Amino acid sequence: VKAARIIEKINMQLDSHHNLAFKKFLEDEIDAILEEKIQEIILVYPNEKFTLYHLKKRLLTSIQVNLEILKEMELHSSLEPTNCEYEYTYDFDIDGKHKIALRGIIDRIDQNNDFIRVIDYKSSAHSLKEANVFSAQQLQLMTYLVIAQDIFNKRPLGGFYYSLALPPIKMEAGKLKRRPVSFINYTKDDYYAAFLKDNRLQGWVCGD
Repeated sequence: VKAARIIEKINMQLDSHHNLAFKKFLEDEIDAILEEKIQEIILVYPNEKFTLYHLKKRLLTSIQVNLEILKEMELHSSLEPTNCEYEYTYDFDIDGKHKIALRGIIDRIDQNNDFIRVIDYKSSAHSLKEANVFSAQQLQLMTYLVIAQDIFNKRPLGGFYYSLALPPIKMEAGKLKRRPVSFINYTKDDYYAAFLKDNRLQGWVCGD
């Protein structure tokens, strides 16, 4: 099961439905999708039934948490997801005589009236490094953004990675206060804020 596809399918639906009943329906839908796939695998590997159901539980939790992070991100942005797994073909003109023909799939495109951004889902943590871009080792996001802004005729806002890995929170139990001397325990809200920060988009914002 490609978790990113399930996440984005449901995330697109959530843009027009925000009530708890619909969210509960989506949880049931995710569970049904995973159950169908797990049953197909069990037919091939019947002795791995226990392991596969443990995997299903982890996937269900991961998908739900990633959906929560993505929705939190969208609450603080004027952009909305408009395209999922957008397939493109594009020709780059080199010198008026030669062209480079590209074909690919952009995981996600977000837009508003003026701007566009691209998001690429990853199964592990990724960051965009200037040295790697200028040495042509990390051109995927930049290529996606150039193509998307040309096709949709929007100003490029940025290109970003989103990791589905959900790394553990690296955070202490609290902090020391000097005046007056005391120890302040972190709350669940503090941990949640740190969790969102650790799982934010990684990439570049474009300038004018």
